[in-house]
Amino acid sequence: MTRRPMDAAPWVAFFLAWGVLAALLGAAGVTPGVPYNVRELFLGPRGWAAALALPLVCALWAGVPALAAWWIASGSRRRTALLPALAIACALLAFGVLRQTVSVESIWDIVGYPVLHGPGDWEIGARFVALFATVWTLIAGGAAAALAVGSRERRGALAAWLPGAIVVLVPGYLVVVPWAATDNLTELIRGGGSMGGAAAIAGWFLVVGGAASLASRALAMARAEGASGRWGIAAAMAAVSFPVGYLLLTLGTADRIEKYGSTFSALQFLLSPDREHYASGTAIMALYALAHALAWGGIALAQLPSWLATRNR
Repeated sequence: MTRRPMDAAPWVAFFLAWGVLAALLGAAGVTPGVPYNVRELFLGPRGWAAALALPLVCALWAGVPALAAWWIASGSRRRTALLPALAIACALLAFGVLRQTVSVESIWDIVGYPVLHGPGDWEIGARFVALFATVWTLIAGGAAAALAVGSRERRGALAAWLPGAIVVLVPGYLVVVPWAATDNLTELIRGGGSMGGAAAIAGWFLVVGGAASLASRALAMARAEGASGRWGIAAAMAAVSFPVGYLLLTLGTADRIEKYGSTFSALQFLLSPDREHYASGTAIMALYALAHALAWGGIALAQLPSWLATRNR
């Protein structure tokens, strides 16, 4: 029995993606027009460490879900029971990396200042794990959808993903929205954190994640049979994901927030370069298109090593 030689392509892609993302993130810290809440991550003496660490977090957040989706779709149905454990494990690793490389204030901006007065970082860690695991699971769902569309052998990938996803998404919503320690997130969701608004935002992650997974998998399978068909589906979904994604975010986010002495929408808050200059009209649509393209490209790049690792299996 001959052993199959080790494929170096996934590792080459991983380190290439790491380098590209680190360079882009480092540039984001000094580029005019980048939203201030992104720039502040890379300011100060630890900015270089954040630029190096965040691509690893991105790999955990977007790359591993693709591998998980492939794994649960290629074996017994009992594998889906391990999906929540995989999501939590990645979230804990990501929190450990971020806690050592970005300021705790940046983590508070997302999960809120601790209000339960417990020891150490257990509260912000638990809230971060809930948020990270929720998004991780949604991206895994996008990858499962891509497998179901593009692979005859794994048409049941989305059905295999669903039971484990419910176990993560229901408590994730409760921790992130109704039980939040801050309004930093809930005020951005339509209806102050309504289930409809949260569902629309979840749909955005599924749509963008699925479109990115299709493109990333098409690139990984470029030399396999049916490559032209995969590229056609990936290109069509990428094009459709822009208007659908914008519609979902518009439906899911608040259209009026009064804060800092100004009135603005959630999209204006998220996409504008600073609090003194809120974009509107065609400018906000252009900024959304750029953010969408970066999210799509970042997820696709992070997932490429995973799809390369599974292409011959």
